[in-house]
Amino acid sequence: VGGLKFYDRKEIKDILAYLKFIVNTNDTVSLHRIINVPARGIGQATINRISELASSMNISQWTVIRDNLLTGRVPKGIEDFANIIQKLKNQAMDVPHRIKLSDFMKTIIDITGYRESLIEENTLESRARLDNIQELLNSIYDYEEHNPEATAEAFLQDISLYTSEENPSGEDKSDCITLMTVHNAKGLE
Repeated sequence: VGGLKFYDRKEIKDILAYLKFIVNTNDTVSLHRIINVPARGIGQATINRISELASSMNISQWTVIRDNLLTGRVPKGIEDFANIIQKLKNQAMDVPHRIKLSDFMKTIIDITGYRESLIEENTLESRARLDNIQELLNSIYDYEEHNPEATAEAFLQDISLYTSEENPSGEDKSDCITLMTVHNAKGLE
């Protein structure tokens, strides 16, 4: 009770947001989540400028970033972000040399600098986040084992179906024990 579900953890949402955005560059929710993760010096004002320009020109926010359409002072992080995403998109679209989903996820974690930023942080929390990322990779290995032709799109679809279900197994849980920590029980007297 009160525990954070695996796919609700920040690092898992971040990595999956990268994958979602590479699959669909019109996904502005994922774009806003990852544009400055890890930190690239892109602030909310810049994100607002991108949104406003995209809206006024009736184009996607990715097009604004990719085509470098911002005027005035533009953080260098925007160009870095665009290069990272374009490199990942090129690799994802390289049909003759398509890599396995697990290898592509490792590439995302490495090219974006996500793993490196957690290693540099070197806190107990960052080490736990690294472990969670490894567990995500393990779940992708399992997914590939059951789906040898696994694609990013299929994986994302299956994850969204799994996480949207309250009780994925469909079993009756009325005769089960529910556990919680003493910390979570405080105030329930």
